[in-house]
Amino acid sequence: HVTCRLMTPFIAAGMHQVMVAVPGRGFASGNLSLEYPLNVTSVSPASVNLNFATTVTVSGSGFSPVLNDNTFAISGVACVPMTVSSTQHTCLYPGGSTGGSR
Repeated sequence: HVTCRLMTPFIAAGMHQVMVAVPGRGFASGNLSLEYPLNVTSVSPASVNLNFATTVTVSGSGFSPVLNDNTFAISGVACVPMTVSSTQHTCLYPGGSTGGSR
C-alpha cells in the first residue's frame, strides 16, 4: 500500500502516469485516475434573457484548468468559454434563442 501526496496547486482530472521510487527497492510505475467533483456554488447572473448575448460566471470548485474542457449550456445552447480558474468559469451565452428568460 502506497500513499502519495500531490505537492502541486492543481492537476487536471484524468489519467496520469505515475512513477514511484522506493529506496532500496527500485521503481514502480502505473496509471493514476484523478477525479475532482464539480461543486457549483453560484451562477451570475441568476437568469438571462435568451434573446441577448450575456456573460455568465459560474463559481465553485473542480473546474479543469483547460478552458475548453469546461462546458456549460443554457436552455440547450452552448455557453462559449472565455476564462477559467480553479474556482471560477466565465463564458459567453450567445443569445438568439427563442423564449424568455432562464
